[in-house]
Amino acid sequence: MRSLAPSAASGGDPILAELNRALGQEIACYLRHKRQYFAAKDLGAGSVAQTFLEHAQQDFGQAQLLAARIVTLGGAPDFALSELADAHGIAMRLTA
Repeated sequence: MRSLAPSAASGGDPILAELNRALGQEIACYLRHKRQYFAAKDLGAGSVAQTFLEHAQQDFGQAQLLAARIVTLGGAPDFALSELADAHGIAMRLTA
């Protein structure tokens, strides 16, 4: 069983921490599918690009539902990208 490290946004509540973890996963999936959408679109693979876009839209919808549930339970959705990147082992890169 994995331990939950409640974030500041969860107020120490392990349920809110788990919901924020799931929110972070959905955001990461959304970003990954959007990147894949643009890559497929650039390659001229229209039907593949459309599939990635649909997945991204589903991920975004799930993220919105999770954020709404977190607020309903008295928490604050955690959208801090640096913490999201750390939690998911994502290297944050900014290119000019």
